[in-house]
Amino acid sequence: MKRLSLRVRLTLIILGPLLLISIGVGVWEFLDARRTAQELFDRSLLATALAIEREISISGGELPSQRTRDLLQNTSGAQVFYHVSAPDGVFVKGYATPPVRSAGAINLNADQVFYNAKYLGRQVRALRLRGEAEIDDLSGIYTFTVWQNITVRNRILSQLTLRTFTVIASLIASVALVVWYGVGFGLRPLLDLQQAISQRSTNDLTPIRRPVPVEVQGIVSTLNGLLTQVSEEMRSRTAFISNA
Repeated sequence: MKRLSLRVRLTLIILGPLLLISIGVGVWEFLDARRTAQELFDRSLLATALAIEREISISGGELPSQRTRDLLQNTSGAQVFYHVSAPDGVFVKGYATPPVRSAGAINLNADQVFYNAKYLGRQVRALRLRGEAEIDDLSGIYTFTVWQNITVRNRILSQLTLRTFTVIASLIASVALVVWYGVGFGLRPLLDLQQAISQRSTNDLTPIRRPVPVEVQGIVSTLNGLLTQVSEEMRSRTAFISNA
């Protein structure tokens, strides 16, 4: 660090905290995007489950309408699977086996339960919905389970995260470029001062008259004081030699 130039030091000092803040903002954006994506997908599953419940209740167990089939084929960019079971647990419609929650048994008395599970070797997001229905003169609380592969959700989340970090990286690069040239412009008076000192002869001990930043005025004043003392010492020595 001691061997680095003042320009590099100032650039690192400015960009260091900015980089940490940007990383924190990126992590926060990722967590917020993941939460938002899960809420949107859960709402899509709930809308699909309610549509199936309505169709089953109206048709008395017949196949869903074309509108509901279209909804099942493409909800949030992926197919939705469903399973309907009667109050006694007998399979009614859809796919024969619904996914089972990975973390253990779900609350069978809850009206709505979202959970993650594995179905046919793939991670899925599932919703278990309980509602009143009547099929073939059998009325009671039916269970509607819908699930969807979370690959689509993860892909959307990855795209959002990549976009966020790309924007942050571009901003940091732009700020770094501005800081680098800004610091160089700010140090120009010091370079002019260095050039003025280097061009002086050994006999020129007059005070330095250069416009410098406030932060450097103390150094220039000290240097001018030293030059004045040396000049007076040289005059005294010259006078003493002449008298001798």
